[in-house]
Amino acid sequence: MYAHLDGLTDRLAEELDVLFCGINPGKRSAEVGFHFAHPSNQFWKILHESGWTDRRLDPSEEHTLPGSYNVGLTDLVERPTSMAHELAKHEMVDGVSGLLSKITTYRPRSVCFVGMEIGQIVERKLKARLGLDVGPKSAKKNTGFLQYKILHSEETSSSKSVSETLFFVIPSTSGAATNPPKAAKVELLVQLRKHMQDHKSGDLDTSQMMIVPTEIPVDNAEASELASV
Repeated sequence: MYAHLDGLTDRLAEELDVLFCGINPGKRSAEVGFHFAHPSNQFWKILHESGWTDRRLDPSEEHTLPGSYNVGLTDLVERPTSMAHELAKHEMVDGVSGLLSKITTYRPRSVCFVGMEIGQIVERKLKARLGLDVGPKSAKKNTGFLQYKILHSEETSSSKSVSETLFFVIPSTSGAATNPPKAAKVELLVQLRKHMQDHKSGDLDTSQMMIVPTEIPVDNAEASELASV
């Protein structure tokens, strides 16, 4: 059904303030080649109203995000669908490893998951990497910071200014996701922007966040731990 559609181009650069991660390209986005391109999606409006951009950008201007605003875009799964529930569970779980590879390569200051389902999937995989009990999938999906971080060595950082990547979650910006209202999503991104300013100045305490290993042993039981996702 979607074989004629391609995935989207990541908008990446080293040491972004935030890398926004959607679950996968929607059909409309894949057709036009831009992230969050459906007319009902509120992402670009929320991005502007929260202060990350100085005006509301059109999706076709997404290529300007890294250079002009130090903001990036990617997806957990490359395959386009009309609805996220058309993805297989293993596609979403498998996508986390690719995302973590992008994080270690580009070292964003924060990764913001656009959708609470993504946050939950990633959190379960991070727990598995830490050897923690994943347990049954919870019905509760939190917003704000996940209590995990990735540390970057100085050898892999060109400017040596970003030493760790934090994880943040906001609800989906899809027009179909009306709860919570747009104002609450704007406020979450306002908070993230303030946190990243504090992070740059060294005023954000991340000492209680668990450090996620970027490499895991081959015999790690991560895959079986996540079978119930």
